[in-house]
Amino acid sequence: MSETLYLEYKDCIKKANSINSLLLFRGRADIREKVNYTISIPTFRRPYLLKEAIESALNQNYSGIFNIVVVDNNPERNDETEQLMNQYRNHPQIWYYKNENNVGMAGNWNKCLILSDSDNVIMLHDDDVLSPYSLFVFSSIIPHLRRDWSMIKPNLTKFHEISNLSFKKPHK
Repeated sequence: MSETLYLEYKDCIKKANSINSLLLFRGRADIREKVNYTISIPTFRRPYLLKEAIESALNQNYSGIFNIVVVDNNPERNDETEQLMNQYRNHPQIWYYKNENNVGMAGNWNKCLILSDSDNVIMLHDDDVLSPYSLFVFSSIIPHLRRDWSMIKPNLTKFHEISNLSFKKPHK
């Protein structure tokens, strides 16, 4: 009689960790130890959407320290994404990595977690935007949670044009 295996342990982080990510530029190194939140943005060949995602991350109504880590899964150098990211080269909160090899979508999500600077990571996909109050809301909620959680999923609003979005300030 053969035994059926229902579960298999697979270390998905190990594969992503084995691929080198080039740090093309970084924000202020002196804030790394003090970062409350990392907004981590995985991207692959969508600079026209990435810019909106980055701008929404920069536009946070939050008084704490946060940074933005962009991990580009396209190993091609000097592509459109890298050209866009050069506009942010001197921004103190933005770190830009480029994977030396494409690690796949889920692998790049793992690279984002590996390269993040804080225990609190917000994964912002390159085709999404954050409400300007996202970090404010997260920082209000997290202290009241039990310590055994690993992920919070916010409500999503689908949109076709960013100009159609409106954000209301949350109540304390």
